Amino acid sequence: MIFLSVVLGMVALVGLIIFMGHSAFSVTPRPNTSTPAELGLSYRDIYFRNPNDETLHGWWIPSADAPEDAPAPTLVFIPGWRRNCQRMLPYVDACKSLPVNMLVIEPRGHGENPKNNFITEVGIAEDINGAIDWLVLRPEVDLEKIGIVGHSFGAAATIYETSRDKRITAFVADAGFANHLEIIKRYFQDYNIPYFPFGWLIRHYIQMRIGKTFHAIAPENAIRSIDAPGLLIHGDQDTTVPVEDSDRILKNARENIQLWIAEGYDHSNTTDHPDFGRILRNFLNNALINRPVNFYRSQSPASFIPDLN
Repeated sequence: MIFLSVVLGMVALVGLIIFMGHSAFSVTPRPNTSTPAELGLSYRDIYFRNPNDETLHGWWIPSADAPEDAPAPTLVFIPGWRRNCQRMLPYVDACKSLPVNMLVIEPRGHGENPKNNFITEVGIAEDINGAIDWLVLRPEVDLEKIGIVGHSFGAAATIYETSRDKRITAFVADAGFANHLEIIKRYFQDYNIPYFPFGWLIRHYIQMRIGKTFHAIAPENAIRSIDAPGLLIHGDQDTTVPVEDSDRILKNARENIQLWIAEGYDHSNTTDHPDFGRILRNFLNNALINRPVNFYRSQSPASFIPDLN
């Protein structure tokens, strides 16, 4: 009887761990209520497939300023947790004067996509990969000039995917966290649940599911292998992801990756800073749009440091 009770208790515990793991890594999709048309931009809904053969939604905004019949630099925008395409409209607005194509995507389980009960940084990175696969088939895309702009969870996935995909030639990560493990610990702390044994078991369950350790995918570690120029952005009043996370990421980055701190701004409103648009456009102009093809790849990583001013 005691043995049966122990077995049933263990089965119940495993079930609880799996349930908590999926609950923590699933969201309720939110349809968009705003579109690029409100910014005076022409766009169309597009659908692409990620490496898991899931069909995902996005907005394609072709460049209105690129030379006719010439491939243009292209930006991919990726929102954060529980967000959709419209969350990236302030970033699109800041970039609409640039001669670039723009693709705003919604990762699995977000926006207008079907619900997904297991969403991770690795999964969202795969979604970025699928978006780039869609881009490289388009003649209006300059394959040497593809940049990624991510916010929050999307910023972390941006850093991880940039470390793996050499087709990405510049990136912007706004309010990205340094290590996924700390997000899990904060989650348990918010609900007054002890990290051990529940969080510890969930951590190992997730690592088993994704086939990678949190240490391996942590932005503060993935950044070490990135050659492309990058811009980290963080509000110094961020209480969701402390600004120190970007400091830690920068500490392990090469010299062509820079950090701009939006003083007085928090996790979700750095785009309201009066210098945001100028800083972002200057970085993209220098690191992506006006950079000679293959210049960066032919030089040492530290030889190309974009000017933000």
